[in-house]
Amino acid sequence: MPQPFQIARALAALAAAMFSAAPGLVPVRAQTLDGIAGSFVTPFPDKDTYRVQTYGDGVAEGLAAGLAEALADEQRIQLQRRHRAIGSLWRADFEEEAKALETELGRDAPHIAVIGMGLGDRQPWRQPNGRRIAVGAPEWRTEYARRVDRVVRAFRTKSVAVYWVGHPIQRRSDVSDEAQMMNDILRDRSSASGARFIDV
Repeated sequence: MPQPFQIARALAALAAAMFSAAPGLVPVRAQTLDGIAGSFVTPFPDKDTYRVQTYGDGVAEGLAAGLAEALADEQRIQLQRRHRAIGSLWRADFEEEAKALETELGRDAPHIAVIGMGLGDRQPWRQPNGRRIAVGAPEWRTEYARRVDRVVRAFRTKSVAVYWVGHPIQRRSDVSDEAQMMNDILRDRSSASGARFIDV
């Protein structure tokens, strides 16, 4: 299990740099995915406060707790203390979950999303015809990347800044190797889709 407070400290350092108010602050341009353009973080949030929400599985739950402690004195950040659960990217109802997320964000989107997930992603991809694609196989990597893009797109179309927290090194070498393989995908797709990858 990741050490959420260590991850939160890294995020807090980034947040401190990002949220230090400065005259003439201008929006940072992000790379685009399918024509999605715009600023990464708006320099003029509502009421001068950035609303931050964590999304994901048990990792996000730990991040929410760690960030709440690490950013307790940051008055410009309004952090939701409970994470918004998102299951494995390999769930059979992934597309329905992605659409529900888009609908939710259409009603009330935060300024910043911190995503921490992947505890259940280290599994074969079971296709509709029953065929199983092994973890790390080329087809598995391609589909995993597509699903990462799908999640990021849901946020970026609503101009939400996305920080995707990678997987930490694990005790077992086989588990760690697969986690780092997933990090490679997350790093690549975050860069391509206008999100920020946090390598822990």
